[in-house]
Amino acid sequence: MLRTVWIALAAGLLISGTPLQRAGGRAGASGPAGCQVSIKAQNTSGKQISIMLDESQVRLKTGTWSNLYFSGGNKQCTAKMIRLAAHAAYESQGCELDFDCDWPRRYRFRLQCVHETGAQAQLTVYYPSETAFTEVPSIDLGDVGRHFR
Repeated sequence: MLRTVWIALAAGLLISGTPLQRAGGRAGASGPAGCQVSIKAQNTSGKQISIMLDESQVRLKTGTWSNLYFSGGNKQCTAKMIRLAAHAAYESQGCELDFDCDWPRRYRFRLQCVHETGAQAQLTVYYPSETAFTEVPSIDLGDVGRHFR
């Protein structure tokens, strides 16, 4: 019985904190907290594409995946999506993360394409890749229309 209580207490300590702190953020660490990142993309296709920030995530090298858009927090993306009309120039959105910019991180973005028929297609795009990490605050997804040709 005592062993079960200890495991439950330890598990509770491991999952406490905000979602981005659970992703590896340094709660109470010295120095400036937070990292302002800019996410930008363009769409040269003839289809409407959205970057679904409310379904996108960030992961530190030492942490787990955590939502970019978190309605209960105060330091994430302020918009649920970035909408890119057909043949759109660059659009961008700023997000403030709970950890410093010098922490290596990987992003997982959910893209959604609406076809002329009304049908929707979704896919996941990683930045900088499925295996690499980045510390740059400017995330350029490039032409997201290339994923739906």
